[in-house]
Amino acid sequence: MNGRKKYVGELYSFYRKNRPIGKGGNGAVYEVELLSDNGLGVPMVAKFFEYEGTDKEKRYKRYKNEIIALNELVLCQDLAQNKKRSFANQAAGKQNGCRLYNTG
Repeated sequence: MNGRKKYVGELYSFYRKNRPIGKGGNGAVYEVELLSDNGLGVPMVAKFFEYEGTDKEKRYKRYKNEIIALNELVLCQDLAQNKKRSFANQAAGKQNGCRLYNTG
């Protein structure tokens, strides 16, 4: 099974991971669904940090710095993580503030 696809359907805070979109040095970008009480999901895009591999601490620091830099350009709505993955969700519009969820 494709390493990226095996985590499809996992829940992170208020998000369900759907299909993979792309992958880079620090992680992968997925289509996610923002879950709501009324059962309607809102499609979004989120970048997940990949904990596997070498230089994990160095890569995670770069990942967090990327989130800080992106927050200057776009609204960083959420930063969430469980025991396997971390992700950041961005939306258009410059605003400061990023919520952090630890789901594991």
